[in-house]
This record gives sequence, C-alpha cells and structure tokens, in this order.
Amino acid sequence: MILLIINVVFAEGGYKPREPQCFESVITSPELPGIGIYYDKTNIPKEDSFTVPCFAMIRTKLWKLIIRDQGKEELYDLMYDPNETNNLIDVYAYDKVKADLKEQLLM
Repeated sequence: MILLIINVVFAEGGYKPREPQCFESVITSPELPGIGIYYDKTNIPKEDSFTVPCFAMIRTKLWKLIIRDQGKEELYDLMYDPNETNNLIDVYAYDKVKADLKEQLLM
C-alpha cells in the first residue's frame, strides 16, 4: 500500500488575451444541432477576451488563497470559515499568511 500525504493543492485556470491558442473553437451558429447551445460561450471570449479571467489558487488544510487578474484576491480561513464567506485578504493580521501562501504558489 502506498500512502500519499498531500499538504498543498494548487490550481490555475483561464487564459490571457495573448494566448489565442487556448480559446475554444467558435460555434458559427446558435442553430447548429447539439452544439448551438455553446454559441455564446465560444463567441464571447472572441469578442472580448477579457471576459475569461486567469486565476491561481493554493489551498492547505487551513487556508485558501485565490489570485485573479487585476489584483483581485481572496483569502479564507478554512477552519473557521469552511464555506468561504469571509474574505480576509484586506485584514492586516493575515498579511504573513498571505505572503507565505504566495511564496509557495510561486515556487
């Protein structure tokens, strides 16, 4: 038996406007059978590529930090706020936690 202990989880998503290779293929008509329902989903990013934000996330057993484009960030204390309702990103007392998580995210 192999025992794997995971202390940190990372995730990232989205893409930058300078990464057109990441855009989905455009659906040419909302009337196409089966795939027409995705017309808006594939065309909106082509019309305005800033509608698809990039993000990076790090999660430990106790903390979750999300960094998005344009400086939008979130920090949650998962022990006391498991539903992530209280964003602590601007609370000075958590600056060290935020800095430590960012450092791990950039490693």
